Amino acid sequence: MEALGPIEPSPSPGKRTLITRPAIHNLARPSGERRRLHIPNPFSYYLVSRLLEDGWARIEKHFERSSYSTSIPVVDPSGSRALKRQLDGSELAIRRSEIRSSARYVLRTDISRFYGSIYTHSIPWVLDGKTRAKKSRKRGLANNLDKALRDLQDGQTLGIPVGPDASLVIAELIACSVDKELQKKHLAFPSRYSFACSISPDCISSAPLRRAMRSAS
Repeated sequence: MEALGPIEPSPSPGKRTLITRPAIHNLARPSGERRRLHIPNPFSYYLVSRLLEDGWARIEKHFERSSYSTSIPVVDPSGSRALKRQLDGSELAIRRSEIRSSARYVLRTDISRFYGSIYTHSIPWVLDGKTRAKKSRKRGLANNLDKALRDLQDGQTLGIPVGPDASLVIAELIACSVDKELQKKHLAFPSRYSFACSISPDCISSAPLRRAMRSAS
């Protein structure tokens, strides 16, 4: 496992900011492949989690932009972790079967390295709108989340940690905005489930799928 990063001074005189680097754990999977997981510095992760908690009402409002997603984070009643996906495991399988029972066509698309390709500056874009975000680059929930995530991963703007529950929230913020853009393009599906980085619309006719493929490319 890699060592956690040091404390580095911020550009502002008299202030210090914690710049850390996540530890890496390669998780063995039944298929024989390994999944690269990130273990953030506890204090850096606390700062991200506190921002999410304080802004949770606004975050939930953003989730409402999507009428498709089944991966919206909810409190895990089992207590095994802080959050879980709205539908997971057998619940997702049942929902998938219900959707596909009335569909003739299925289009499955996957965002390669979804977590690893998220640009942290896009968080203000999805929460505040790109125009407003470019005018105001400091303070506020979105900008603070952007900075806290960068501080958590050695100042990098590309990617978010794989594994922590906080990353599920960030990823879903991005994914719900993608769903909204699909709706704007009038890609109306009888039903569709979105699970993290996979988007699977199910349709009676093939025409909506062709439009969706053009929009995704």
